[in-house]
Amino acid sequence: ILRGEFSVLAKLQEMLSTAKKELMVAAPAFAKSFVEAGVSMLSRLRDSGVNVQVMVTKDFGKTVDVREVRVRDGMFGGGVIVDSKEALLFLGEDKPTLVIWSNHTGLVKFARDYFQYLWESAKNARAGNI
Repeated sequence: ILRGEFSVLAKLQEMLSTAKKELMVAAPAFAKSFVEAGVSMLSRLRDSGVNVQVMVTKDFGKTVDVREVRVRDGMFGGGVIVDSKEALLFLGEDKPTLVIWSNHTGLVKFARDYFQYLWESAKNARAGNI
């Protein structure tokens, strides 16, 4: 369990720096500041060949510039999954009330499967045009 914005941002930066193949981001509106903090890294990862998938809520804004962006009406939480090895989960509706990091195989697989389920039912959006 991570407490405080500094520890969450530090873990997020650490995770993004280790991504080699795949990055999945589910970002509700309350996680916008965390995503904005990592936007330049998302672009670098995309350019280095990492498959970057970002899913946001429709009220998120126009700050994401990656190839694959999808939009959902709402999310009760969000998260970041890196290379199917670790997950950072944000739980809450208006603000993150609980932030969990895990590299537990079962939890990461569950988070990845749930992301894929939401991804399939989300609407396509052009990058930067959300």
